[in-house]
Amino acid sequence: MLNFVLIGVCIAVGWWMRRRRMVPADAHVGINAWLIYVAIPATALHFVPQIVWSRELWLPLAMPLVVWGMAWLLLGRLNYEAGTRAALVLGAGLCNTSFVGFPLVSAYYGDAGLRLAVLSDQISFLLLSSVGVMTAAAGGDWRRQLRQVLSFPPLLASVVALLLPVSALDELWVRLGATMIPLALFSIGLQLEIGLGRERKALAQGLGFKLLLAPALVAALALVTGEHGLPAKVSVLEAAMASMATTSVLAARYGLNLQLSNLLIGIGIPLSLLTTAGWWWILERIF
Repeated sequence: MLNFVLIGVCIAVGWWMRRRRMVPADAHVGINAWLIYVAIPATALHFVPQIVWSRELWLPLAMPLVVWGMAWLLLGRLNYEAGTRAALVLGAGLCNTSFVGFPLVSAYYGDAGLRLAVLSDQISFLLLSSVGVMTAAAGGDWRRQLRQVLSFPPLLASVVALLLPVSALDELWVRLGATMIPLALFSIGLQLEIGLGRERKALAQGLGFKLLLAPALVAALALVTGEHGLPAKVSVLEAAMASMATTSVLAARYGLNLQLSNLLIGIGIPLSLLTTAGWWWILERIF
């Protein structure tokens, strides 16, 4: 419950402080710099070395890849300008598997479910730091795009983390990474415009995919492959989570449709509390 209170508080305080002009208009720039250069790389250095590759746990590991791939195929070809299309794919394709996902999975399926949710989160973070960056940086000169991707600090940290065992500095990475979610949500609040405006259609498409279609696709995959029990339930529930909060950081850094990105997170998170309850009810009857 505390996580959900923190989500509301961080976004609301950021929005209120900007409305009251208590912070500079570009305050989010400095916050996003901390996230990109410190908090997100630290999270990569903590999580990525802990990924356990196992055939028995293939569905929780594959779920983020399936959701991302389908978002790219279905939403990445819609008739929007490039910045809106990229923001839509990022918001719909990357799940909030930890900050929202962990407490919900724990509430529905206990510690056993939480251990499976951690696997999905590790892959989600790896996607954010690789194909997420590539999607955000797409367009323009390919040499500049390649330099942006290869020099992105979270991607560099993920590569280092893949090559190294769990570090003696892991506690440091945990503490630095703990600043990621509150600051990302606060940054969203600083930039959030409540009015839907021209984003109404894209927002509906993004939320429809993220909260309804994506979990349905993962459930269908589980049924077709004969996967049952807790791995199937947790994979579908994690696929039903709202957008990853740090996608707005990429949207801001690479000049994407930031309003759409913030709305997908700001509206999607509270809405997902209702839709995931519906998915839990369905999962208990089909798996």
